[in-house]
Amino acid sequence: YDGTLPFAGELNPDVVADALGRILKVKRKSLPADYLKDIQKTAAMIPAREQTFCAGCPHRASFWNIHNAIALDGRKGFVCGDIGCYSMAALSPATGYHTMPTLHSMGSGTGLASGFAKLARFGLDKPILTVCGDSTFYHAVIPALINAQHNRADITFIVLDNAGTAMTGFQPHPGLAVSALKDVVPAVDIVAICRAIGAKVAVSDPFDLAETGRILTSFLADKGSLKVLILRQACALSPEKKGKKTFDVRVEESLCLGETCGCNRLCTRIFRCPALTWDRDKKKAVVDEVICAGCGVCASICPQQAIVKTEVSRPG
Repeated sequence: YDGTLPFAGELNPDVVADALGRILKVKRKSLPADYLKDIQKTAAMIPAREQTFCAGCPHRASFWNIHNAIALDGRKGFVCGDIGCYSMAALSPATGYHTMPTLHSMGSGTGLASGFAKLARFGLDKPILTVCGDSTFYHAVIPALINAQHNRADITFIVLDNAGTAMTGFQPHPGLAVSALKDVVPAVDIVAICRAIGAKVAVSDPFDLAETGRILTSFLADKGSLKVLILRQACALSPEKKGKKTFDVRVEESLCLGETCGCNRLCTRIFRCPALTWDRDKKKAVVDEVICAGCGVCASICPQQAIVKTEVSRPG
């Protein structure tokens, strides 16, 4: 160890740049002293943008399903969070429909949920849920899941499986049949792991609101055991899906009642997909065709069925 890089701590851009400079024997060019001040002036002119899931993100549909199942259950259940894109459900509560009050280190959500479940003996009567992504599952959650099963934790464990390490660039993980070197390798199945430890397991597409809601509702009512729901839908920004719409989505103006609907603008104010906007002149919802990823989930949440989806036909 020659000290080129620190033995511990964060590898931020400055640390890496200094290390490369020593290796290449070049002097690092520092930014002008006024650079930070200029950035701060520019930042003040940028319109504020809230943290939210991308258009077409399966996590939005997942948390919509979770929120609705908790509301139907009526016992004020909650979700223990973990580290991934879905962390925004805690960092920006409206994004997760106010379901996820805890967020700690990677792999901690399932352990926390198991602990909360043990409070039932002291009178806690709430459904306890926990979420993690597929990459996080392999990286840090399996030990906590085994512990939950061993200790008979009454929790509903939800894997938000978007087929890759989406938050950091779609690196492969053990659930995929290809390695980081593009070699063909055996995939390790999440379903098989969870069933092997004795958990009750179901798989659903989060975009299928009716089926996912049915499973979640039944899991919350099923007391006394570990339940695992794997919600499978690829990330909207994944290389195999980006730019390929499943549906063309539009708002039928003649059906949209706007602020007189009675839903209190459920689509634009509550569902909050970035592709759903509000036309202040027409006082109706509008789909931004440029941003829309074509998942079609919003068509399932409109009480007036004013959001229309049409399957995209593909050549061949």
